[in-house]
Amino acid sequence: MTYKTPLIVSIISLTILSCQPEEKPTPVSFKHEINTGSLEVFNIPPVLWKEKTIFCTDDFLVTNSATRDTLFRVFDLKNLDYLGGFGTYGQGPEEYNVIPSSIYSPYGNAIHVGSLKNNRIIEVKRNPQNSTLDTHLVEEHRTPGELVPLNWSFRLNDTSFVGDKSFNEGSELAYFNTEDHSTGVMLPYPDLVESLTPIAKSLVYLKKLRVSRDGSTIVMAYSRFPLIRVYDVESKEVKNVFVEVGPQFEQTSEIRMNSDGMNVNYQDLFSYYVNLEVTEKFIYAQLLITSWDKTLENVKLHYPSELHVFDLEGEPQLRIKLEDWMHTYAPSQDDEYIYFWNSGIEDKLYRLPIGDNL
Repeated sequence: MTYKTPLIVSIISLTILSCQPEEKPTPVSFKHEINTGSLEVFNIPPVLWKEKTIFCTDDFLVTNSATRDTLFRVFDLKNLDYLGGFGTYGQGPEEYNVIPSSIYSPYGNAIHVGSLKNNRIIEVKRNPQNSTLDTHLVEEHRTPGELVPLNWSFRLNDTSFVGDKSFNEGSELAYFNTEDHSTGVMLPYPDLVESLTPIAKSLVYLKKLRVSRDGSTIVMAYSRFPLIRVYDVESKEVKNVFVEVGPQFEQTSEIRMNSDGMNVNYQDLFSYYVNLEVTEKFIYAQLLITSWDKTLENVKLHYPSELHVFDLEGEPQLRIKLEDWMHTYAPSQDDEYIYFWNSGIEDKLYRLPIGDNL
């Protein structure tokens, strides 16, 4: 049964240089709160179905689906004209044999498509003569074997890619350099649960991962904890932002491993953040609290879901109460709008104006 009581959300913010939190964090609150009453609807050709991801470049909205003849569909942000699709499964030089685990647009209209084994930079253009879609592969870099699988990989700068190396014992992130071919790790895990095996640690600190457009800030939103982690790449400072979700949704069960250290008691735990996007100025993290219904043996969704917007310092700016269908979203790169797709509706996209609230 869906839980309808409104969430009581406040933010506790603290800055750390190691994994030890300050003793007395300071509670703060969002500057603005809105709902989706001003949502705009756009009719499009019936080309969307089971989209996994939508995201915005400077000029385009791109969607990704694993169930169509093309992996990506592209719309012009000026009027949401559909320009066409690109990307197919296969073994060829511009084909994909692994479903992308992360899609990110680090520079202008160049799209970074990161899979478990390689990273591609693809330039997207609108042909000025016939308004059709033009794409071409700009770069391709294979992930070093010792880092495979590299989850949620993204381009940090002109020569480095960073991602989540599964089962890495001491650090959250791994990186490789495309010029000197060096590899390494960065950023220790949060110190929230003691004595975990590497496999259990990767399950406990399950997260979404994104980078700011200029590569200055890495952001993580966690599933097992109501936690946003903001890492400044240059200073190596970390800011943890813990979200107070109310006593009915606090993690009351102790997190523990099974006897062989290969799993944790996830059926006893709440889950919190489910999606994350980052632009040049802001963080957009979706909080949808879930738990395991042991009677029905299924996941229970505790609506309403919320979209939490922070600046890159981790300061809360805007809280948006979402409708129950709003699971797939993309902020525009200028932070004026958030675009939504409603699962199963092929011929509509939605846009929420937010610029006046940031």
